[in-house]
Amino acid sequence: MRKAFSILTSLIVCIEMTACTDQYTICSQSKNSNLNAAFRTISNNSDVSFSASALSMTNITIGNLLFDQKPGIRAVSSNLSLSVDSTSFAIKVSTTMPADTFTVYYNRAKLFLSLECGEIDVFNINRIKTTKNAIDSITVLNAAVTNDFQSNIHIYF
Repeated sequence: MRKAFSILTSLIVCIEMTACTDQYTICSQSKNSNLNAAFRTISNNSDVSFSASALSMTNITIGNLLFDQKPGIRAVSSNLSLSVDSTSFAIKVSTTMPADTFTVYYNRAKLFLSLECGEIDVFNINRIKTTKNAIDSITVLNAAVTNDFQSNIHIYF
């Protein structure tokens, strides 16, 4: 009887300890939901990565300079505005190519994580509007902008 009670107690303690594991994992996740964009180009009928020779990029809506003539950039990540339903960016990938702007339109929502961890802001991309000076097109890969660090859009040059 004493041995059965000891095993039962050990089992309950193990269950309680593992039940908290998910809670700690959720709380340790990033609370930021960023738009993740990869630069692409078409070469020999293949979709390949594009590297900016001197990337300059600004989040116009928020007013943040993200890059100032930084070489070798293939992808970017930036916040979306919480106060409006769109965010505009200015982008120039080299000193010889013209600058472009693009605007991401989205819906915002709160994602409840837990009582202890709170909630995060998530976004759903509705559409993207762009100039076409150096940008050929922008495709939406994953409209859900969350804290999972997955690519949301491809920007083709």
